[in-house]
Amino acid sequence: MKTIKKLAIVVIVLPLLAVISCDSKTSGSKAANRITPKTGAICTVQFRRDALGAGASLPIPPTTDNINGAQVSIGGRFSRMDDSWIVLTAFQNDKEEIWIPHSVILLIKVGG
Repeated sequence: MKTIKKLAIVVIVLPLLAVISCDSKTSGSKAANRITPKTGAICTVQFRRDALGAGASLPIPPTTDNINGAQVSIGGRFSRMDDSWIVLTAFQNDKEEIWIPHSVILLIKVGG
């Protein structure tokens, strides 16, 4: 009878431990696999045109800095990023942060 209890514990507990350990490895690897610019890298963030009210039927190049005099990009030094925001440090004032939601970003140009 004791052998059956031990076998039942092994059959039930071991698969649960395997699932728990696999799940913790998966969630930890998401942050490790994230691709981000290096901290301090010069970045230009291009905003989605529709997010700025500049959506049009005319083609607009993705790296254009302004449309009809309106700025559609912003520059700064990369500070950090999470699942919802990218944070740049302003060029003029290193104590000023610019928080940009991912939902309005068209692309991020990194480097000079």
